[in-house]
Amino acid sequence: MLLTLIAGLSDGVLLFLVASGLSLIFGVLGVLNFSHGGFFALGAFVTHTLTRGAQLEAWQFVAVALAGGLLVGALGLVVEATVFRRIYHLAPIDALLATYAVLLTIQGAITQVWGVEPLGQAMPAAFLQLIRIGTTEIPSYEAFVVA
Repeated sequence: MLLTLIAGLSDGVLLFLVASGLSLIFGVLGVLNFSHGGFFALGAFVTHTLTRGAQLEAWQFVAVALAGGLLVGALGLVVEATVFRRIYHLAPIDALLATYAVLLTIQGAITQVWGVEPLGQAMPAAFLQLIRIGTTEIPSYEAFVVA
């Protein structure tokens, strides 16, 4: 039961990151940014490309994930300057359609560059270790994501 709880928390944390970003953008800028999840997915694909699916040490894995996030963040700045600044004054439905168009563009780019087949990433050995809590063993990666 504890393992299921930690696994659920791990998945929930990732969803929370996407949802909180969407909520933050809407709260601060007043724009319902449907492309937010697309940027999240693009970050994962860019990180995979940087690692080339290789087995990395835990610190390398984290560093490459941060680098992938920074690269996609830079792209986000470009999209903000070229698309979002033009829609801040528009009606909410128009802004929604514009951000949905950005999402479709990102999805199309992902499909063109990485294809439609799932990509695998070798887990760092440190994340394959188990953490024992009582009689339950929890993968350290799940604990890392929740932390």
